[in-house]
Amino acid sequence: MMKRIIVLLACAKMCCALFANEAGVGASSEAVEKSPDFQNHLIPNVSLTVVQTDDKDYLFNPSGGVQFMRIKTGQVDSWQPDFFSVNANYGQYKFTQGIGSDKDKNFYEFDLTGNAVWGKNTFVAIFGSGGYVNDFKASLLTGAFIYNRQFIKTKHVTFEAGCGISIGDTGEKIEGVEIWAMPVITLGLKFDSEYFQAYTGFMGAPVLNFTVMPNSIVRLKASASLTGTDSIRDVVFDAAVVCSPFKYTKLGENITVSSGLMHSKSKVAYDVKEKYGIHYFTAYGEIDAKLLTLRAGYNFGGEWIHKKDVTGDMKNGLFASASVKYCF
Repeated sequence: MMKRIIVLLACAKMCCALFANEAGVGASSEAVEKSPDFQNHLIPNVSLTVVQTDDKDYLFNPSGGVQFMRIKTGQVDSWQPDFFSVNANYGQYKFTQGIGSDKDKNFYEFDLTGNAVWGKNTFVAIFGSGGYVNDFKASLLTGAFIYNRQFIKTKHVTFEAGCGISIGDTGEKIEGVEIWAMPVITLGLKFDSEYFQAYTGFMGAPVLNFTVMPNSIVRLKASASLTGTDSIRDVVFDAAVVCSPFKYTKLGENITVSSGLMHSKSKVAYDVKEKYGIHYFTAYGEIDAKLLTLRAGYNFGGEWIHKKDVTGDMKNGLFASASVKYCF
């Protein structure tokens, strides 16, 4: 449950970043006068990830979603939020040779996230579910409500903090009573300068993102988060050298190429305690053209996981992913 909340909170943070960028575009008085009071955007997306787990065994992860955003761009006096978004996503995990004792092949994951910003205050609501496609279980439903507030904002430093509650079957008991709700604490510290940008915080678990030389043609980008506390396998990361070959042309940052290394972990569940998964490292190359993103590489050092235990080694193999999104 906590991993899902971390991922969805990260998505909400990216929405807020986009909101900040959009607001910055209309900074001049002339731009404000010409722009409408609100901008509405609809952003559909589809993606497919393929991981080779054995000589003739693959994991396919197709997914799709849609996001609606409403951004206040003018100086209108309105009770409506400065930024509002709703994001719905659905994906499946398809194992060609099955997983678990019954060799089941198809699992699903669904999430719905709402995000609203009024000045320094941010509200996030999350709902999600996942499991075996032919056996829906209410115990696998999860949800959370988070309130976050910005306390410090200077030229280089931003600090925010918040709290909330997550709801779902944790599989834990206290004196025989099942625990269905847990507090969630959020902390965030952002540093922004010409040569270094970083964000570190606690969103149910520690996260870290940073970029070295963010305004140069070639830069280093990295992100990491903790998805559990069982072992070092719970640390997932993505680090890459990114190049913008057309930075000083009309294309600007719309096309980038990258080379990197990542550690990924995927889990599927029959119920709260019966979970299977894989983790693996991937050396990859990527082309990001905003509308279309392609990534391909080679995975290695992977393992199969049942609950908290390693049950076997994954064979090295190919990795590929493609995603398409468009903003209306």
